[in-house]
This record gives sequence, structure tokens and C-alpha cells, in this order.
Amino acid sequence: LDSRLSIVDNEKKNLEVEYSRLREHAERDRANYDEKIKLLEARITELQTENIRVEEASGEQIKNLRAEQNLEAKEYRESNESKLSQIDEANKQVKSSREDFEHVNLWMFISEEDHRL
Repeated sequence: LDSRLSIVDNEKKNLEVEYSRLREHAERDRANYDEKIKLLEARITELQTENIRVEEASGEQIKNLRAEQNLEAKEYRESNESKLSQIDEANKQVKSSREDFEHVNLWMFISEEDHRL
């Protein structure tokens, strides 16, 4: 019986040593994982901050691009309006010249008729 108690006692001591060793490993692993988790959380925060900066910059670029396109559209519209105004003026001059030419032709016709008579 004593030998059996001695064997059980030795096995108990061996198991306690193994348990202690495994517990130390687990605590060390937990500390390592906790540190890794903290580093990953910090990196996630950095990436989220960078993502916000990129989105803000993109928004600013889009805003600037829209403003530039609006300005170009305004300049194009003004240019076209100016050209249309010039065309309208030229049409008025053509119409006026045509009317003047018709009056001259009419007076020339009347003059020729007067000469014949």
C-alpha cells in the first residue's frame, strides 16, 4: 500500500508540475495574444483614420473637379451665347442690307420706269 501511495503521490507531483508549466505557458500565450490584439486594434484605428482622410480628400477632389467643370461649362455657355449674339447681329445686318438692296432695286426700277415715260 505504501508503494502504491508513493506512486500516486509521485504522479500527483508530476501532474502538478505539468499543470504549473502549462499554466505558465497559457499565461504567457495570453499576454502575447493580448499584446497582439492591442497592436491589431491600434492598426485598425490607424487604417480607419487613414480611410477617413482619404474619403475627405476624395470628397475635396470631387468638389474641386465639379467646381472646375461648372466653371468650364459656364465659360462654354458664355462663349456660345456670345457667338449666338454675334450671329444674331450678323443676321440683322444681312436683313438690313437685303432691305436696303430691295429699296435700291425698287428705286432703280421706278427710276427706269420714269425714264421710259
